[in-house]
Amino acid sequence: MVDNEQKARQINVRVGELIHGAYRIVEGLPAGSRVVVQGMDKLGNGMNVAAVISTASPATLTMKAGE
Repeated sequence: MVDNEQKARQINVRVGELIHGAYRIVEGLPAGSRVVVQGMDKLGNGMNVAAVISTASPATLTMKAGE
């Protein structure tokens, strides 16, 4: 994820099921977090990031716990 100082921060998440070709993050990623989706292979923890907001509309999946 990208923190408020524009630095990459590696965090641990728990991945759920695969839905429409993407894994659902079920735990560990706070709402509203900015995540890196391209160039991760060149990125290290604490590196400065030139983040841009994606113009793609995010998929919205809502489920109740236990479903």
